[in-house]
Amino acid sequence: MIDEVAKIIQTHPKVAYKFKNASQVGNWRGWGIPYHFGVQKKSGNRFMLVGDAAGLANAFYKEGVGTGMMSGIICAKQIANCLGKDRFTVNFLETYDISLKKEFGKLLSFSEFVLKLTRKRSLFIFLARILKKKFEKRIKPLMLRRSY
Repeated sequence: MIDEVAKIIQTHPKVAYKFKNASQVGNWRGWGIPYHFGVQKKSGNRFMLVGDAAGLANAFYKEGVGTGMMSGIICAKQIANCLGKDRFTVNFLETYDISLKKEFGKLLSFSEFVLKLTRKRSLFIFLARILKKKFEKRIKPLMLRRSY
């Protein structure tokens, strides 16, 4: 993977010129994708977690920008509600956790399930072939559904 990224940086016409006189100053490093949606609390007394901190990355797609941005919108609405009522308690902020679960619960639970299923390659391929048409029918309405 490091070699592939280095090759892109050196040869791709859209980025190579930006790195023409650059030199690497340290080792490549990376971190795991935090996808622990159901494990930790997302809010408490005077705090709310968003994005990666809340474990909102999609386990199957290894992506979290969309869920991170949407959690920021949900958080901002909750902050406005807290400021309007001057309440920042654990119980009052619990509605934030409920909103996150409502928005992302099915998606992230399904994503984690599918990720586990892919570890059983032949079973995954078999089920994918059988369920392909069903998923294709349902995916467009899911993609179009947004709460913002």
